[in-house]
Amino acid sequence: MLKTGLLHPYPGSKADRKKYPIWDGGNYDSVLEVFCGSGHFTTCMLLSGKVRQAFVADADPAVGAVWHCWQSRLRRQLVSENIDYLRAEILFQPEKGFNMLKNIFNRLSTLSLDSEKAAVSILIRRLTFGGVVRCNKQGELNVALSQDKLRSFQSWEFEWPWFDDNQWDVSVSESWADAFTEFELSSAENAICLIDPPYWVAPNSRSDRRGTGSLTPAYPMHGDPSGAALFDLTVAAVDRALSNPRIKRIVHTNYDSPQMGKAMIVLSAQHNRACHATTLEPLQCMNKQQQQRDDSPREVAWEWGGRRMFGRQQQLSLLEVA
Repeated sequence: MLKTGLLHPYPGSKADRKKYPIWDGGNYDSVLEVFCGSGHFTTCMLLSGKVRQAFVADADPAVGAVWHCWQSRLRRQLVSENIDYLRAEILFQPEKGFNMLKNIFNRLSTLSLDSEKAAVSILIRRLTFGGVVRCNKQGELNVALSQDKLRSFQSWEFEWPWFDDNQWDVSVSESWADAFTEFELSSAENAICLIDPPYWVAPNSRSDRRGTGSLTPAYPMHGDPSGAALFDLTVAAVDRALSNPRIKRIVHTNYDSPQMGKAMIVLSAQHNRACHATTLEPLQCMNKQQQQRDDSPREVAWEWGGRRMFGRQQQLSLLEVA
């Protein structure tokens, strides 16, 4: 089985290709993933030989560092060495080692080497519950060491996915807009694009209780999950993709809401590109003690171009995937 993804899969990631059948069997020359995160879709497209060119972006500089290091044999080695050192410290004294890791993460912007940033980013997501990074109001990590993860961490060894230095061209940008610009300046003519942004939560659409599965302001780099800025960012990214005829297939995933659905209909009409929307199963909370509730959010996958793929089989719940 191919080793895909640069970070530990987190709930909602597109690592499960049965749950999120983005590729439709088409013959594409490039892939765009403008909110890439762990990048399971892009790395799978490259590793399976479906494309040789990729354009990715993530606003989190720690994630960007991982992508930059993946492309360099020397940096990959340095990251692995840093991970080995930090892993030994954590296994020797778990709580003390994890607190050290958190302290490094909290001052990540002061680190000069991408290899150090990448190692800390990979480890912190490997050890936190659900692989999700959450911060307090001061912007510092607000996560504890997951005991379940610690047990599996004892036998875990980090492994990079293969990178083909001779065949692949991977462009890494800091913003989704820059990733589109890099694509537009390229010679690629037949791209597939995944738009998987931080999900927008419609205002007043859920209770304030925990366990709904929805994003909260605690997730760094996401902003207000119910704010206009996040909604506008998502719409702008889809608009940019639809406006480019060289992008032959687009898949956008987000929470179900009348506002987002209407925006996708309007964009489809403006660009005269037929859209198919599939409502998926509710995202269950990760806590095994909690039952599915009516206010748990549902996902929608919007597809433009190519062959319809979503809705062909039942989607796994978030709890089953996690």
